[in-house]
Amino acid sequence: MHDSFSFEDEYHRSRELGFEVSFQICKTLRPEHQKRVYCEFVEEAIEANCLSFAGAGSDGQWIGVVYSSAKADSEAARFQKAAVVDWLNRHPFVTKVCANSSFNLWYDDESSLKTRSEREGPQNARPDRTRT
Repeated sequence: MHDSFSFEDEYHRSRELGFEVSFQICKTLRPEHQKRVYCEFVEEAIEANCLSFAGAGSDGQWIGVVYSSAKADSEAARFQKAAVVDWLNRHPFVTKVCANSSFNLWYDDESSLKTRSEREGPQNARPDRTRT
């Protein structure tokens, strides 16, 4: 017997979950030290958790999407997000951490991350910490 195509089934099979994240690297650091902190973020929080980061930064302010190229269920995505946010919150030279809720990268009904951020507001945000 031939199974019929179901958009709902296909939607759940093809989920690639990601989340928007933004953070500030301490502005008092010299540019080469800010770059080192960013490289640590990529190596220790992103690559160590088999994730990817697509984003941009300027003057220590970074914003982007964290995602896994492997299809993940919502439980795995929740643990991956927690690992990234925890790393950012624990780093002594990172401030203004903000991560929004996970969404399906391919079938999300929002056309832009800016719209998503404006609609949901920050989640898991932590207050700015002043560095001396």
